[in-house]
Amino acid sequence: LTVSGRAELASLGVAGALRVTGGALTTGSASVASALIEDGGVVSLGVLTSGGGVVVDGTGTTLRLAGLSAAAFDLRGGSRTTLAGTATIGADISLAGGATLQLADATVTAGLRIDDGMVTGVGTINGDVVNSGMVSIGNSPGLLVVNGDFTQMADGMLVLEIGGPGSFEAGVNYDQLVVNGTASLAGTLQFVQREDFVSFAVRGDLTPLTYTAMTGAFSSIQLVGDPDFDPEVEFGPTGAIANAVIVPPGDPE
Repeated sequence: LTVSGRAELASLGVAGALRVTGGALTTGSASVASALIEDGGVVSLGVLTSGGGVVVDGTGTTLRLAGLSAAAFDLRGGSRTTLAGTATIGADISLAGGATLQLADATVTAGLRIDDGMVTGVGTINGDVVNSGMVSIGNSPGLLVVNGDFTQMADGMLVLEIGGPGSFEAGVNYDQLVVNGTASLAGTLQFVQREDFVSFAVRGDLTPLTYTAMTGAFSSIQLVGDPDFDPEVEFGPTGAIANAVIVPPGDPE
């Protein structure tokens, strides 16, 4: 089935492949053999079940899902995908060519390989993550949990927002990445101050990164915001839960 115009359906069942090229398709649920969304197509499929792979490709191409079950999930070429609900993928999710995946409190059972693209939002990933692009956590702000290993390569960037009035609570006043596995660190760690940023005075108030073990180190740690607030970052010992803690300038060792 090829869609190049506009279609709205209560549900969709296709024995063969679904292709949306430059069109718009909305349906509450869909079951297909495989799916290709390309050339600026705008698709909202509710829960998608695919016996084969799902490919989203091309600048302006948009896919919104409330759930997904597929053999493979490849995001390419400047496309944007928003994923909520539960997703189970038979292979690592692949991001390339500047694609964006936004997690809207999603639970994803699959590994995630970011070759050239960005993952943003909140949720849980039950699998290993390899980041050569950008991971920007939170819906201003939020939590991202990785039940596996998190590996950031030399060209990768991890972006975390900090700020908010009152007590500093992970996922409420600042972003947090929770790695229930080994964090292998390289590349850039960037903190971005929110507009409601409030400085803090107690050592250890923020734990933006937790892990059960850690190797490597970020080659660059950046702060976007108030130039007068320039925290150092300390990494706790390996084992159990170790933390990367922001320490206010002048705080005693």
